[in-house]
Amino acid sequence: MNLTYFNMSEALRRIKTMAKSQVQFTKDNEYYTPKEFVARFGDFDYDPATTKEKAEEFGILNYDTIETDGLNQDWTKYKRIWINPPFTRKHEFIAKAWETYQKVKNDIYILFPIEFITTARFHNSVGGGKLFIPNGRINFESGLGKKGKSPAFGSVVMKIQDNWEIVLINKLPKCKKCNDTGSYRIPISSPIMAPYGLDDTTSVPCECKLRKL
Repeated sequence: MNLTYFNMSEALRRIKTMAKSQVQFTKDNEYYTPKEFVARFGDFDYDPATTKEKAEEFGILNYDTIETDGLNQDWTKYKRIWINPPFTRKHEFIAKAWETYQKVKNDIYILFPIEFITTARFHNSVGGGKLFIPNGRINFESGLGKKGKSPAFGSVVMKIQDNWEIVLINKLPKCKKCNDTGSYRIPISSPIMAPYGLDDTTSVPCECKLRKL
């Protein structure tokens, strides 16, 4: 069975294709990630940008809201942090996540529009991360109470870490047979990524993953 792996240039090209230009955003700055999507990354003990209701739904004991302003709080005392930042302040949350990680090396996962990866602001805010790219767009839940629909842009989840890595994941729930999310690694062989310490390591998908590709 033949598997296709992409170099960094091809991966970034596909990222740009997923992101639409001329996207119009409303004043609704709060969109919440579905619980089943967040759960695939494990349990978390802190969310700096949520509501009391969502924190309770997700089982996150420590959290901050728009009133308590998570950007002004100390994140270093938490081990696992989940962040779906307000759209207009995502760069601030990513910068603080990187700053926090440099101090205590905690596990920080942050979700944001995939197009943001192609901006200078993103590259100036963070020095490394594992990018989880789903094979479909996430249907968010609106902060205005509207039922989520397929958005006009794709999203990516990044785990802050010292080096850069890209992992493709299946947006669907875990496989009932192997209890796996269907993720597989993209080897990065492009010379332009050499300064970032990326290598050509790969992981072979299981049979369940192969059926999802």
